[in-house]
Amino acid sequence: MQMSILAISVRRPWAWAIFDLPDLLWKCIENRDWRTEYRGPVLIHVSRTCTNTEYNEAVFAILRATAELGRTSLPVIPPLLRMQHGGIVGAVDITDCFEDGLHPWRNHMRYGFKLTNRRKCPFVACRGQERFFRPSNEVLEQLRINR
Repeated sequence: MQMSILAISVRRPWAWAIFDLPDLLWKCIENRDWRTEYRGPVLIHVSRTCTNTEYNEAVFAILRATAELGRTSLPVIPPLLRMQHGGIVGAVDITDCFEDGLHPWRNHMRYGFKLTNRRKCPFVACRGQERFFRPSNEVLEQLRINR
């Protein structure tokens, strides 16, 4: 049976917060203006677009969220230009989509996707899209995922 996994684009440094923060601090909620009924694995694509202003706002949000979650030292967030972008960096499972709830990773967007089971992988270049998308067979082969 052939299967195709979905992917979703996330801006820098949010993808870093998903995969590189310690277990108790990692970004376990992805915020969107649209709802999803999808539950299951999704690849995380790091989009190419991110302005300096967006990056700086995200860094402050990451510092605020991790402080609320009890971090004891400042995370070392790589500079914008050193972060990988334009490709897949890992996978997570989406287990819920909700509108309410107070959590340090929630923001002004209407919906929060609950992320679990993060799995970082070697970077694989890939063109992203808005909303969910299906990476090409070539990308899936590089990731060694059954299509």
